[in-house]
Amino acid sequence: MINRKDFKCWGQLPTVGSPEYAEWFAEARKFGKAIWDITGKGNNVDIVFEHPGEATFPVSTLVCKKGGMVVICAARQASTAPSTSATCGCTRSAFKGHTSPI
Repeated sequence: MINRKDFKCWGQLPTVGSPEYAEWFAEARKFGKAIWDITGKGNNVDIVFEHPGEATFPVSTLVCKKGGMVVICAARQASTAPSTSATCGCTRSAFKGHTSPI
């Protein structure tokens, strides 16, 4: 089992190229390694069920395999998580979602 509280890569994605982004990326890679410790090196997950939204979305797209899917559950219409995908450089996953009115 992975306890996400053991990692410090949650929250809004820092500006790409900044020192904060470098720290975030290093920590996100540690989280990815924890997944690989379970799935085998280089085996990203096929599907991620994303619930909290913007706080975890960038990492969800990072750990999802090429051609995988990030499912966004219980997102609010005002959520900025999907718009973060371009910032993350995420071009490899399908997104499915359900939005609820605020």
